[in-house]
Amino acid sequence: MAAELRWTLHICETNTPVNSQDHAASLFRSMFSDSKIAEKFSCGRTKVSYLLSHALAPAILEDLCQKLRTSHFSVAVDEADSRLV
Repeated sequence: MAAELRWTLHICETNTPVNSQDHAASLFRSMFSDSKIAEKFSCGRTKVSYLLSHALAPAILEDLCQKLRTSHFSVAVDEADSRLV
């Protein structure tokens, strides 16, 4: 599971399409044939999507909220700039 979570984080960090993950497990098994981790690795597009939405996103959101609760910040608005962003 740790390897699958790390791989999912890598997919996010590198902006790799989730749909391209269906063959990652077989690639890792062929590249690392002596690895027990690669043997058990199973992380296609549906599992990556699930890990992103149900494991990583809530954890990252909670971490961000905690940091915001303990930080001091301010928001400034420049009303002179009328462009819509």
